[in-house]
Amino acid sequence: MDSGEHHLRNVSIGGSTRIVVKVEPPALDLHVDLGEKLYEIRCKRDAISLHHESLKKQNDSFNKTIIILSLATAFTETLKSTLQLTDETVYGKAISNLAKIAPIGISTLTAIVSSLMKFRKYPERMETLTKASEKFNHTATRMRRLQEELSFVNEEAAKKMYIDEVMEFYRESLQEAEATIYPDVRQKYFKRAQDNIVKMQKNERTFMKTCRKLNAEMEKMRREPYDLKVSKVKTVEEYGESTVSADTPTGVLESDDDSSDLGDKDLATPPAAETKSSEQPSAPAASSKSWIKPET
Repeated sequence: MDSGEHHLRNVSIGGSTRIVVKVEPPALDLHVDLGEKLYEIRCKRDAISLHHESLKKQNDSFNKTIIILSLATAFTETLKSTLQLTDETVYGKAISNLAKIAPIGISTLTAIVSSLMKFRKYPERMETLTKASEKFNHTATRMRRLQEELSFVNEEAAKKMYIDEVMEFYRESLQEAEATIYPDVRQKYFKRAQDNIVKMQKNERTFMKTCRKLNAEMEKMRREPYDLKVSKVKTVEEYGESTVSADTPTGVLESDDDSSDLGDKDLATPPAAETKSSEQPSAPAASSKSWIKPET
């Protein structure tokens, strides 16, 4: 995108000199500009999501620690009361004192962890990040909508939507990101988000190449029956058999050629059967009654 030009010149009006600034804004390609801003919105939205994920993991760690300590406290109290561990005559002074102090120490540690979790305000911070992420999602949706409708709306309507809707939400989203995340934390998660988007684009490019290759192979497979039909028509034309349709398989044509060599022979009785019947000698008449028992 070309940068704008600023022209300065001195103009004398009524004996006094004034500086006139003439600004020539650069030509704006809405499609390219929306694409660049969409990448920026996606990057900052992913950074906010990564920060939210980190806070959620920390909050879950604190909650798990509190649950484990609470269970340990209950287990220690139950064990102390069941086994009478405070009885110095049975277990000694050391174990008795430890049984008295252990529940108190675990309860104190649980209270410390719970206080630290409340001091860090994880739920409030996550709620703020969730709202910011929703605003980024809404902005990205508006940008995609305008980018897809550029070819179907007139120039004035596209400019109005760009100025009144897209840029307004764009500025609010940037302000939300800058207000909810500290600069050092923002730099950390922005770098991770940018790396993720670059990897996603590379994977998407590889996926699209594979899809195009598969589509070409499928198109070739769909064309194969048509090519086979055309080849059959050509075969019929070469043999000069106009009575055979184009849908007749190649095997039928070959069988018809072979059957033409038989002439006008009777096909009801195979030749092999006739030869066998002619060559077989007739059996004597007496042999047909050899199974009859002679009279005594």
